[in-house]
Amino acid sequence: MKSTSVFMICLSLIFFAAAPALSATLYESVCYLITRQQDVNDCLILLNQDSRITSATNYHDLSKFILELAATTARSVYAYLIKEGSDFPNDQAIRQCASVFYPATIVGFENALAKLDKNDPQSAKNDIQAAGNGPGLCEKALQGEKFFNPPMTVRNNQVFVLSEAALLSVSHLT
Repeated sequence: MKSTSVFMICLSLIFFAAAPALSATLYESVCYLITRQQDVNDCLILLNQDSRITSATNYHDLSKFILELAATTARSVYAYLIKEGSDFPNDQAIRQCASVFYPATIVGFENALAKLDKNDPQSAKNDIQAAGNGPGLCEKALQGEKFFNPPMTVRNNQVFVLSEAALLSVSHLT
């Protein structure tokens, strides 16, 4: 009788531990695939802001909506960089982020969207990977010049997390 009770308790614990994973929405399941825990949390927060993402029922639509959010967010960061560039005209890192890294990131996301629409998820993945490099290169350039800008660090991380989520979502299509 005692071993049956222990078995039932263990079985209940296993069931309850698996229950959140079974009820995860599509976008949540993509976020949970990200390896760094803080990025998982950021992913959930970022994607939860778009009702199209939270209600997506297939990976094609989810990927498209994440890529659209990523491109919009990258454009917003680009606009922020342009403003920062006017405030700090001699800062080489800001100039590099605004003239090289973020334009390439935006083009990468837009190209990925176009390839997704042409049913070419493998090429879309390649473009997403290239786009995802921009925020890290920008952050590295800023740190190299000892330009301490916490809002920019947050924005770089947001675009990077969105690129991770887009890549993981599109990977379900290949």
